[in-house]
Amino acid sequence: MGSVTAESEKPLRWIVTGCTNSPFGASLVLSLRSRGHAVVATACHSEDLQPLKDAGATCLDLNVIHPQEVIDKTLQQAVDTLGGLDVLVNCAGYAELGLVEEVEHDRFVSVFNANVFGPLNTTRSLLPHFRKQKHGTVVFMGSTGADIGTGPITGAQFALRGIVDALRQEVAPFGIRTLQVGLGWHNTKSFATTHVVTEWPDSKSPVKPGSIDDYAPVRKELNRTTTAMEVAKPGDNRKAADALADIIQGVGLATEKQWPSWIALGDGALEKTREDANAALAIADQYEELLAQSGLVLEA
Repeated sequence: MGSVTAESEKPLRWIVTGCTNSPFGASLVLSLRSRGHAVVATACHSEDLQPLKDAGATCLDLNVIHPQEVIDKTLQQAVDTLGGLDVLVNCAGYAELGLVEEVEHDRFVSVFNANVFGPLNTTRSLLPHFRKQKHGTVVFMGSTGADIGTGPITGAQFALRGIVDALRQEVAPFGIRTLQVGLGWHNTKSFATTHVVTEWPDSKSPVKPGSIDDYAPVRKELNRTTTAMEVAKPGDNRKAADALADIIQGVGLATEKQWPSWIALGDGALEKTREDANAALAIADQYEELLAQSGLVLEA
């Protein structure tokens, strides 16, 4: 697999999307500016990005689910402003919580539009630039795993992970790298902006008409989990942002390390990575004889 091929130890040119709905994205911009990188930060309403502008970032309006030609025009403006581009970080998206059976089709579609097709729109727009120059890095945001009530958002993120894994192999001959980052519990404003579609007792969240009575105990568990997340101390976005910058540049603790196609950052990231790997190995060990006979490979 080889070691990390660093983009460069010198300042790079970055575009970071979704910098208002993602404090991680905003923290990344501030981290990059402190290192002397040139950054374009985007949001649906760039006037909300004044702290990033004060730090020296160029701020542009961009809605990642607008028509492709509109996205292309904005991103070309970003590339022209930077005088080129080395790294695209896709942070734009939003969360929707709800039990799978109770979330309507159109709500699922909205989540997939924002969290799958949105980042694909921006990536599609900039890949010709990266192919022409024979280098570039594209980063996608994901999560470390699914839980009760996270089906819409984690479903979108897992779908994106499969697409990105295919993309990784397709663009490698052009010197382009992809990376999907699974974030731990960071303050991404997910619960402040989430469209909640389940009925939670004693909650200020919108009540979805026609909630299925059988799921009442499950909804209570979802309510407890979400409440715990809302009051918990969030992870340090700046530390995670610094770590991502190190990985992409191949510096610091990422020096001469193998380039990852997926990596978890933030609270519980190391534990979750090992837990998933050990679970997959345990299944392989338990079903070794069956797998050898069937030719199938199972995942935990």
